[in-house]
Amino acid sequence: MENASTSSPRRRPPLIAAAVVLGLLAASAPASAATYTVWSCRGPDGTAVSGRSWEAPAGDPGAADACATGGSLDARVPGDGTGDPVLRARRFTAPP
Repeated sequence: MENASTSSPRRRPPLIAAAVVLGLLAASAPASAATYTVWSCRGPDGTAVSGRSWEAPAGDPGAADACATGGSLDARVPGDGTGDPVLRARRFTAPP
């Protein structure tokens, strides 16, 4: 008769895997993050800054970026019937 206090060989791999996972979690460093401010078109003092972090799809007729010259960053749905009336996306790429 098998001793009740002895675990079967089939139960050991999950227990070993659980112990390894718990050990890795205990040894990992805590995550941290900081915040930063991104200025698009105007800086904190109101001067013109680049909007190049905002990227429109190639050929988007409703995309305009005149930020560097004091203008605005626009995304428009063409309303005159000449364009594709679909609002496309802008992708933001964070500065390094």
